Amino acid sequence: MKFNLSFKKIKVTPGALLKLLPVGTLAVIIVILIWLVNFLYVYFYNTLTQAEEIYIYRSQISLKTIDMNLYNEVFSALESKKEYDQQAIDSLGNPFAETKKPVVKQEILPDEEPLEGSDTDSTE
Repeated sequence: MKFNLSFKKIKVTPGALLKLLPVGTLAVIIVILIWLVNFLYVYFYNTLTQAEEIYIYRSQISLKTIDMNLYNEVFSALESKKEYDQQAIDSLGNPFAETKKPVVKQEILPDEEPLEGSDTDSTE
């Protein structure tokens, strides 16, 4: 099987180039305009926006100086609250552990029946 890979020869004439000149010029002008708009946006508009933000933030900045001694005192107090004593936590035990039923001692009088679950101790 043979493939025919021959191409037609394109004849470039000055008349054909002159017909493409307006389309090519328009394409170059559009590319330059897109580049110009991008350049103005990045280097001009964004810079003005950032300068405006700086101007706004400058009016909101507090002019008072920070008392570093008070800041350090508060910071150390907060840090000390984060520390804990492991022995105190271990001594709490498990609040979810199953507890045993408390033993209730009851004195039995001759005419009364003992309660269920109670320890009867007649020696007392």
